[in-house]
Amino acid sequence: MLFGYHGVYHEESLLGSNFELNIAVKLNSTNNILVLDDTVNYVTVFDIVKSIFSKPELLLETVANNIIEKISTLSNNLVEIDLSIDKLNPPIQNFEGKVGINVIKTF
Repeated sequence: MLFGYHGVYHEESLLGSNFELNIAVKLNSTNNILVLDDTVNYVTVFDIVKSIFSKPELLLETVANNIIEKISTLSNNLVEIDLSIDKLNPPIQNFEGKVGINVIKTF
């Protein structure tokens, strides 16, 4: 879970919100993956996510696309990146739960 100031409503940029992110990275399975350099280091992925997530954006789609673009530079072995971002407790009247987006990019 990460905290951020993303959203189109003014109060979202002031108060912020908690977000849940899920990332799935698909790799080319025909290549042998024997060492960390053959794959994607998830510590590096999380560092990318934290860096990009710290910059407020109006739309979660923008955040997701920026994260995917940066992750895609980590390996030539990438086949697909699937990223979902859910806003927990969004400022929607009479709504309890989470809302979010899912972005998939294939290479």
